[in-house]
Amino acid sequence: AGSNDDVRIAFSNIDNGSYNIAVYDMEGRMLSARSVSYNGGSATYLLSMHSLVPGSYNILVEHNNKLISSTKIVIK
Repeated sequence: AGSNDDVRIAFSNIDNGSYNIAVYDMEGRMLSARSVSYNGGSATYLLSMHSLVPGSYNILVEHNNKLISSTKIVIK
């Protein structure tokens, strides 16, 4: 897996705690999810995308059941 297979999720200046990072296809099906603990400062988490077929995907970050971030990515 090369660096093109990874997506970096950067956290900075947000509330400490547990965050859920999930990848969805364009039909709304969850393909992968992970929980990370953020303890302040700057942190970067890598999501491996090597198993996904080319196409568009949404990456959602949630904290306390609230959507923090939604990003669309394209895998080529």
